[in-house]
Order: sequence, then structure tokens, then C-alpha cells
Amino acid sequence: MEKGKKIIFCSGIINLLATYTVVWFTVSGIRTSFVNGIGGWKTLPNLFINFQEYISYYEVPFWVIYLLAAFLILFLISGVLQLLVKKKKAYGIIGSIMPMVVSVMILISVILNLSPDILKFLELFGDVYPPVRAIFPLNYAIAGRPESIGTYILLAGSMMGVIGSIISREEY
Repeated sequence: MEKGKKIIFCSGIINLLATYTVVWFTVSGIRTSFVNGIGGWKTLPNLFINFQEYISYYEVPFWVIYLLAAFLILFLISGVLQLLVKKKKAYGIIGSIMPMVVSVMILISVILNLSPDILKFLELFGDVYPPVRAIFPLNYAIAGRPESIGTYILLAGSMMGVIGSIISREEY
């Protein structure tokens, strides 16, 4: 196996762990919402069942909800796509771009203080009731900041995948 494919495979493991076991962002309010991949799976059926509510909430045409659903599905399976890199290297590229988009979006919104604007999108991943409260998913918060360490782990895993996609030398 090529060196690049090994790097993409490792980044797939990191992205799977960062997607499903670590919190990326914490929304504090009346109820604290933890933003991670588990909340994305819980939201996905509601995108199709309560279609009209999402159209009125986001104030967008109906086809944008389909794009959000496609983006959500592609993001949630991106770690698995990276693990399938032995079949085709293109899976690694596709699987690396989606987590990078989400983590960069979180970091830009925090740095530029756009949190209320980006919260609507992050609510797709929000989960008020975690599977095991205070244990799982892991929430390593940064003092005074809404993002958690999970955002940086997600970004690091996706950057590894992009770097692994660029490397194409055969192993001797």
C-alpha cells in the first residue's frame, strides 16, 4: 500500500473518533447542546419528516434542505470513506474535505464572533441529550471559548487526509 494511503487510513480513524466520540462545540442557553456526529444522526430523519419546518426555520428554498441533507450524510460517512482508501484514493479526498469544511466553519465563526449566524447550521449536529451524560461524548472545553478540542482533532485528521492524498509515492 502507498504511504499516502496509509496516512489517509490513519486520518480516517482519527476523523471517526473525532466525529462520534468528542464534542466540537457547546451551545449554552436554556439547554446546553453538544455538537457532534451523534446529534447529526439524530437530526437526519427529522430533515425528511419535518421538511417544512426546516424550510421556514432556515428561510431557504426547498432544494437547499436537500443539499443540507446530502452534506450531512456525506459528512457523517466521511470517516468510513477514508477507511475505504485501499479501493480508490478519491475516497480519501472526499472524506477529508467534509470534516475540514465543518471544522474550519466552526473556527472561523468563533474567531470572527459569528456564533449566532453559524448556530443555525450547527444545530443540525446538536444533541441536547448525550448518550451517557458527562461521560460520552467527551467534552474537552477550552476555557472561555465555545469550541472544544474536538474541533481541532477533526481539523488535524482532515488535514492528514489531504496531505495523504497529495503523497503518491510507492513504498519500496
